[in-house]
Amino acid sequence: MITLHQIIRDHQLESVDFPPSLNAHNVREVKKILLSIYKTIYRKAKLEQRAIEHAQIQRNIKLRCIKYDENLTGMIDSILSREKRSIILDRLLVTDPVHGKVLITDPTTIKQHAVLHFQQYALPHTAPPPMNERWSRQFAPKQYIKDEWYQHIMTPPTWDEWIATINALPNDKACGPSSLHNEFYKKAGRPLQTLTWKLAQMCFKLEIIPDDWKQAHIYPIPKPMDWQCDITKTRPLTLLDTMRKAVMKIITNRLSNTMAKHGVLKGHNFAGLPGGSTELPIKLMNMMLEDAKEHSKPIWILLQDLSKAYDRVDLTILRRAMERVKIPSSCIALILDFFTHRKNAILTKGGLSDYYDVKIGIDQGEVISPLLWCIYFDPLLCEINQLNKGYTLSHKWMTDVSKGTQAQLQEQIAALGFMDDANWISSSLEDLESILAVADDFYKLTRAAINKDKSKLLTNTTSATDPIPIQFGSTIVPIIPSFGAVRFLGVMINVRMNQSLVKKELRAHIRSFINLIKSKHITDRQFCYVVNHVLFPQLIYKMRLTPLSQSTCLSLNQAIRSLFKAKTQFPRTAPNAIFHGKMFFNLQDIWTEQIAEISTALLNQFNSNSPLLLKISRIRLLHLQQQELVAVSPLRHWTPIYDFFHYRHNNIAAQLYLLKSAQFKLTFQCVNRFANPISGGSKVITDLLSPMCVRKFRLKLLHIIFFFRNSSSQWMALVSLHGPNSVNDLLRYILLLSPPKLLQGIAKAFHLIS
Repeated sequence: MITLHQIIRDHQLESVDFPPSLNAHNVREVKKILLSIYKTIYRKAKLEQRAIEHAQIQRNIKLRCIKYDENLTGMIDSILSREKRSIILDRLLVTDPVHGKVLITDPTTIKQHAVLHFQQYALPHTAPPPMNERWSRQFAPKQYIKDEWYQHIMTPPTWDEWIATINALPNDKACGPSSLHNEFYKKAGRPLQTLTWKLAQMCFKLEIIPDDWKQAHIYPIPKPMDWQCDITKTRPLTLLDTMRKAVMKIITNRLSNTMAKHGVLKGHNFAGLPGGSTELPIKLMNMMLEDAKEHSKPIWILLQDLSKAYDRVDLTILRRAMERVKIPSSCIALILDFFTHRKNAILTKGGLSDYYDVKIGIDQGEVISPLLWCIYFDPLLCEINQLNKGYTLSHKWMTDVSKGTQAQLQEQIAALGFMDDANWISSSLEDLESILAVADDFYKLTRAAINKDKSKLLTNTTSATDPIPIQFGSTIVPIIPSFGAVRFLGVMINVRMNQSLVKKELRAHIRSFINLIKSKHITDRQFCYVVNHVLFPQLIYKMRLTPLSQSTCLSLNQAIRSLFKAKTQFPRTAPNAIFHGKMFFNLQDIWTEQIAEISTALLNQFNSNSPLLLKISRIRLLHLQQQELVAVSPLRHWTPIYDFFHYRHNNIAAQLYLLKSAQFKLTFQCVNRFANPISGGSKVITDLLSPMCVRKFRLKLLHIIFFFRNSSSQWMALVSLHGPNSVNDLLRYILLLSPPKLLQGIAKAFHLIS
């Protein structure tokens, strides 16, 4: 039993003489003494707690400084309070037919339920239907593909190729059933590396892999929501054998390089191949929305996401899809051997479950899975493109004003894919429903898992918020059109091209970052690193379709700089150059980062390996050239006649405007198809008239590009793009249709009047 005197001695307090007994005369005095002792001990405990917290803070600060030099990822996770979400499979909430929801904790029962779930959760509920005439024709081997393209696919790997593949394996990755990490093979001696090389060569020669490689471990990871002991709210992370991954990596590299080089896949799926990125579908989607807004054309877009895409892949149809693109039969046999007779076991708190047979699908963690999905999905994309029911972008222009020769460029887009994201585009509801009918037919053939009710619809044909009934195959799905910001591959798109929604998201992102980091004890170097390498790349990605003016960028950057000044104990009036200069803190700013990103994005856009992106970009560039009344491509020479606000709905124009307004100079060496020089004249009309006159009468001037001098009569002639060819008829045409002030401006430019 602890006495008061012992408490006083333990806390080193002044000794107190308590009366031998309590009575009515001394109870108040004793109470005061006890209260004083309590307050002293409480204050002392608070001081000790603060000391412990301070020591922990100092320890974390030192640890972050160490991580800054040795483990940047760990430092970033610590500063941004990032936690790796994981689950411990030691309990499960299951549904019992008698007792309802039941929480089970028995390890054996947990393993049984986990095996049952992961073995059956992706199995279709229907038998595979026969392939109809449409898909039999589409899955037939394509004649444009040459067999010699694949002649080296199944050549056994050389020693250099095998060692390069092993050395390219990433470090610090979980291993499969063999318990041998990537580092083990990378640091192995020459005898072991030779044995693994010989084994890999045997796989190519025999077209099979060892049965041990077909075993894998499943580690359940939580979905974005809290899993709440419900295994249906988890996703399987497959841990494969390292040797298996290395052999498959060689096949993947060879196949993907061949397909990318020769353009084997014709469907517009921008993932799974070298050079594929989200930049291409994002730019294409944005240019279609811009074109629809500028020309007041109707557009219908349905955004769709397939669930369990890899897990639902039918190997029989996958074989047909690979035969369609003429992959050699030996390569097909080897690839399919990776995914047949597989066995998985699940990692739980109570140990490893029994191995179970995998009945369908391809592994999520397999390096070739993205490429196989593109091959698997390509027949649908190609079939929809052949319907000719997509959205059309076109432009018609005059190449020689003296001869009246014209040219036209147009392209149609009906589908954009990125992995399992399918996006259908058309100019009318009827065409969209025709596309969806074909898509639904393909989904039935492949027994794909799709939730039609979760589809998102964008259209500019209505402003009503009532659901629009859409015929999606055999079902009618009411979908409410989205007029606000819709997330598309990480960026926000809006059918009304409302940029304020993106600006609002940027400000909210910065505000969230500031609220998170303002209470963290970090050094100036750590602050700059996190802002430069984490925050700004996130903001720049969100700004891909929304170039911002310099004033807006400075406004966004101000809150970040103010926080940095406060953390470094600089006064608010300190010159900004101290913080942004490379000789000092080198804190980047959004404006400079945006200009650098724009420069790279434009160069990539007009030097892309995608014929579709190049063609659509050229159409948009030609349209800008006509709108701005210039004789060559704006990439080569352009003086904007409006302010930045006018170009906000044309991404190419906005980016070029910002590059010209910034203190940076970017020169484009254009090939002829992008230079687009218009011949037949000697003077550009925008060089002869004042900018105010051009802005005021731009609609009239759209029909006039060049003035050129007649050598015999020395009088000026006007040539119209769409007007009469005769000079006299043209003059009468201009006199009748053009305002007098426009004629005065033209006459003054050529000194025809005083």
